[in-house]
Amino acid sequence: MTFAHYVNKAGKDLTGQKLLDALESGDKFMDIFNSPPTVFSKTNHLASTVTQIQQIKNGRWVLVKEGLMF
Repeated sequence: MTFAHYVNKAGKDLTGQKLLDALESGDKFMDIFNSPPTVFSKTNHLASTVTQIQQIKNGRWVLVKEGLMF
């Protein structure tokens, strides 16, 4: 989903440079799990240093642990 978000932002006639520009635009991507946003920039290609763990219980995603730093 993250890749698709930035490819879509890069637009038609995708090139490596257009994808890089889209990634480094600072545009935030929020996933369906309400995880911390993914954000890239020209100086930050890590995207996120905070994450969470979820698991499926009774057919639903359930938050197990959030705010994990790496």
